[in-house]
Amino acid sequence: MGLTSHRAVADGLRDELAAWLLRIEGAAPVIEAAPARTLGQRRPESFPDDLVPWEGVRFGHR
Repeated sequence: MGLTSHRAVADGLRDELAAWLLRIEGAAPVIEAAPARTLGQRRPESFPDDLVPWEGVRFGHR
């Protein structure tokens, strides 16, 4: 299921993928849904300064 705010898009993409796999492989795939969750930004836990191997590299958008 994933994010509830993206339900319609995820369902459509899942259906397209299943149809494509059926055409290509000749068998319907088993696609397990992810647990539903609500929208909310999660932040990763910080690493201690002495354990950050990518010093100077930026991730994300600001």
